[in-house]
Amino acid sequence: MDHLGDGGVASSSLTAPASLAFVPSTTPPVWLVTDTLADRVRAIDLGDSLRPGTVSSVVGYPQGFAITSAGIAARYCRLLSRPNGMAFNPASQELFLSETGGHSILRVSLATKPWTITRYAGAFQSGFFDGPAASSRFDAPGGLALDLEGQILYVADTLNRVVRSIDLASGQVSLVAGTPTLAGDFGDGVPAQQALLASPVAIAVGRDGVST
Repeated sequence: MDHLGDGGVASSSLTAPASLAFVPSTTPPVWLVTDTLADRVRAIDLGDSLRPGTVSSVVGYPQGFAITSAGIAARYCRLLSRPNGMAFNPASQELFLSETGGHSILRVSLATKPWTITRYAGAFQSGFFDGPAASSRFDAPGGLALDLEGQILYVADTLNRVVRSIDLASGQVSLVAGTPTLAGDFGDGVPAQQALLASPVAIAVGRDGVST
C-alpha cells in the first residue's frame, strides 16, 4: 500500500467512500468509487483466480493540474474538492462526477487513453443559476443520476435545496423540483417547482420518473 491508500484490495484504505459506478468496458472491468475525504476517485479491480485485486487512484493527484473546459489527463488533475456523486453513461463512455466542495459537475471521458477530465457545469463558487452549463451555478451538488436514455443528467443540488437537470445535448441546466435556497418538508400534491426540500443528497431514476 502506498501513501495514497492504493494497493492490494486487502491492504488498501478508503476515507469516506460515497458513490459507486461499475464500468464493464475497461480491461479489466472496474468499480469506480468517490473517495470523498481523500479528494479523488479510485478504481477497484476485484481480480480473479489468477491475479489479486487492486485499488488505484484514477482521478486526482497532489500538486496536480487545474481542471479546465479544455480537458487534461484525469489521473494528474488537481485533488478534487469532496467528490461525491457519479453517473456513468456506457453509450458515450463518459463519467459525470459531482464535486461537492467545488460546486461543480465534472466530466471524465473514458473513451480516451489516458482518461481526460473537464469542468462541465458550475464553477468553484456556490450559487444558483440555470442556463448554459458553463455559466450555471450549484451549491454543494451531491447525488447524480442519468435518465434511461442517457440524455438528461439529474443533480441533487444539496444546499440549494433543489433537484436540477442538465440536458446533455444542449448543455442547458434547469430546475426540476424544489424552491431554490428555501428548506422545508412540503410538496405532496403541488407542482414540483413549488415544493420545499430539506437537503437532497441522493437521486435515482425509476421506470416512471425521478425520485430523491
